[in-house]
Amino acid sequence: MGNIVLLDDLTINKIAAGEVIENPSAAIKEMVENSIDAGATSVTVEVKNGGKSLIKITDNGKGIAKEDIPLSIERHATSKLKQIEDLEKIDSFGFRGEALASIASISKMTIISKTNDDLTATKMVVEAGDILEISEDTGKTGTTVIIENLFFNVPVRYKFLKNDATEFRYIKSMLEKIAISNPSVAIKLINNGKEVLKTSGNGKLEDVIYVLFGKRISQNLVKVNYEEEEIEITGFIGNTTIAVDSRKDELFFLNKRFIQNRTLYSSADEAFKGDAGIGKFSFAIINLKMPPSFYDVNIHPTKKEVKFKDEALVYRVLYTAIKNAVLSKEFLGNKAIEENKEYVNSEFKYVTNHFFNFDNSKKDLETNNTNSIESNNNDKVIKRENARKIDYKFIRN
Repeated sequence: MGNIVLLDDLTINKIAAGEVIENPSAAIKEMVENSIDAGATSVTVEVKNGGKSLIKITDNGKGIAKEDIPLSIERHATSKLKQIEDLEKIDSFGFRGEALASIASISKMTIISKTNDDLTATKMVVEAGDILEISEDTGKTGTTVIIENLFFNVPVRYKFLKNDATEFRYIKSMLEKIAISNPSVAIKLINNGKEVLKTSGNGKLEDVIYVLFGKRISQNLVKVNYEEEEIEITGFIGNTTIAVDSRKDELFFLNKRFIQNRTLYSSADEAFKGDAGIGKFSFAIINLKMPPSFYDVNIHPTKKEVKFKDEALVYRVLYTAIKNAVLSKEFLGNKAIEENKEYVNSEFKYVTNHFFNFDNSKKDLETNNTNSIESNNNDKVIKRENARKIDYKFIRN
């Protein structure tokens, strides 16, 4: 008898849950993003014991059709795409169809949902992936998801959860990022019966910043607004009076999704160089908007990683956007002409002048372990040891 066996659905979903649902914060993130994808303008999150014993998410989105509710907990069941080609143009938060199935397999989950077309709401109760009940219920248009006893049947995962206070901090931090990237959505967080976070949903990012960071930060902001090559950069940077010692307040969002990306950090560092102060990092909340075909977020189920198809282009556009804001009249102590594009372009050329063009050098890199390249001004030489391990921090476009 062979050794290879097909895993049962529950085991498959538990394994998937280990990748998608690391902790209560990850479960809430998936549910809240589903709410926003469903057109919700108001989302309320209630938790107890750091989300371990209870998570309740209520939204006013379009709801789930009665006949679709049982299908919603099936793995890879999604309304976001129909075929592989759709991955090239998808702009929703979720699309894998793994989150609900994963959460349902490791908790007791109750879904209550109603669409405008349904006369009554539908309630479904699931435990460890098994549907226990489907019945009619009362409720307004929208969806409520109740998750109880997360990881009750995966003790190994539960054992590695932090204490209640720490898990709650993860939840709050994650929801703050969602509130920043979606200022038109009213976000409310209730912890053990106490309201701890509430945004208005009026669409003004500066109001969300005031709620989350306070008056001092909100009064020392410079607006960022720049567009080039179908890439739109918007948001705010802080002037020198609110520079800090770490990147904790340097946040980047791609089409409203919080991301961490080395290219973005490198570009921002160069744009702020000499203006934030030695060893300091500027406050920055930046949203990049670009066509889905410009990037790939389908790298890991958690969607924490993103790969740009043209990193040099993204680097240059972000650099120009931030540098324009740094040179604007509002930036503290700066008397330069606002949006001096010629100066910014000159600065960018200086930054990248001593670095080679990847496309022209690719062939050489493949055949040489050590590469020396003359710079444009012919008086400096850059030596690259172990070329295959080069970190392409800058690539001249």
